[in-house]
Amino acid sequence: MCALFDIRDEQIHQLTGPGKDNLELVAQMVDRLPVAIQSGVSAIIAVPGAEPQLLDAKSALDALSKGPHLICHAGFLVRRLAFVCEAGQALQRACLEQRHLDAAELFAFVMPAKFALPTPLGLARALGFPAGELGMEPTGLLKRCVRALLSQQIGPNYPNIRETAQVAAFLERANWPWARVVLAALEATGAKIDPSTFGTGLNVWDRLPDWEEGGPRPQPGNEPVSGEEAMEALSA
Repeated sequence: MCALFDIRDEQIHQLTGPGKDNLELVAQMVDRLPVAIQSGVSAIIAVPGAEPQLLDAKSALDALSKGPHLICHAGFLVRRLAFVCEAGQALQRACLEQRHLDAAELFAFVMPAKFALPTPLGLARALGFPAGELGMEPTGLLKRCVRALLSQQIGPNYPNIRETAQVAAFLERANWPWARVVLAALEATGAKIDPSTFGTGLNVWDRLPDWEEGGPRPQPGNEPVSGEEAMEALSA
């Protein structure tokens, strides 16, 4: 299984230039990742080239602690499995320290204003999958959701591409596993993005036009009026 993780890291590091080739690399990476899905008090783990297996909680945690998986809501899955098998903090920490690609995190990044249950079926419904696809095997459905997020939701009409790229670049420096994948999807739209080293994408004021506040109103003044001028004004 370690070879699969090496493939993932190698492919992510190739996602540096624009073009559709990036999306093809992303699709290959997603297809070659092991997938872990909660199933009651157990977990389904699917490794490419093999049938999905239903593992008990302890075996699933052991697998999750050894390398990254494509996953949905990693924190809940690990805590749930750990509660079932009464796993220690060390094993839980080893699982959570892996650079899992969490589809729930990707959904929240790509569609931040959209609600979805953090399950493969919940993501699929939020993405508007037809009813016929909702009955897919859950590990395959999760991969389908990820591909849809990266290739269909992120398109030329995606709002605020520049700021999104800046946020992704900022998160890449924080070692977010999806960051370079998101940047590849944004570059594949054909948009010219060059996230600055210090940009966070959150500086909304840099899109506002320049403006200056006017100075304070001057103090009221007075001018002398002669008697003749006063009489002339009163008689008018």
